Amino acid sequence: MRFRFCGDLDCPDWVLSEIITMSRLTSIKMKLLCQVVMASLLGHELDYDKAKKLTSDAKFDEPDLQGALAALGFILRSASRYSVDSSSLDSELQQLGLPRELAAALAKSHTDNTESLSKYFSESSLRLSSLKNATCSKESITLPNNEGTLLVNTVKLSYLDSDLTDKEAVFTLSQSQLDSLLKDLKTAKSLVVLVVQLLQKLTRQIIGSDKKALSTDTLEQGSEINWIQILRNFSDCGICEEQSKLCDG
Repeated sequence: MRFRFCGDLDCPDWVLSEIITMSRLTSIKMKLLCQVVMASLLGHELDYDKAKKLTSDAKFDEPDLQGALAALGFILRSASRYSVDSSSLDSELQQLGLPRELAAALAKSHTDNTESLSKYFSESSLRLSSLKNATCSKESITLPNNEGTLLVNTVKLSYLDSDLTDKEAVFTLSQSQLDSLLKDLKTAKSLVVLVVQLLQKLTRQIIGSDKKALSTDTLEQGSEINWIQILRNFSDCGICEEQSKLCDG
């Protein structure tokens, strides 16, 4: 069977196994355990001791607890990733064998946090660091041998490193260098937006929601999708034309 929270794929076997384990929990403990996992998904440190206390009545050993935490993380993360509504997630979890009360508690945790989780993922995905603040100030520096002064821009960046450590970078640029940097960054941002739009349109085409864009020759040939033909269909679209203008510029 295919499940929406798994991206319209079959549910992984290890998740099925952990669902059986989680069935020993009460609905209250499931709700509280989901809160612990959700906090970790939102960037906070996982409170393992609290999770251990919550599952002690169900007699979880270490592998049981670790597996349950991993499964809950997978379900909540994937449900947010694929924009699964609460009722669908509830129904699919029950189909996989999770008791109705536990499925409802898990689905409600997803619904209560889906907006903040989606926002956090969009801000943190594909990033090794996170910019906190950027300032730019002008100052004059004296050239060697007293040959005069030069007006430069001092740029200071405050950011979180990949290990969540506060870092700072300071560098100087001439006005022409700063103008060139800003122009390149704007071009790069425009290209990223165009790529995202292209991928979104391609995704809609693949899953069949955009049936007009999906011609018969892009459907499955045998057991594989004709990806080359699908990509060729975008050769005349406005997105590709705009990308070409940016690249040529």
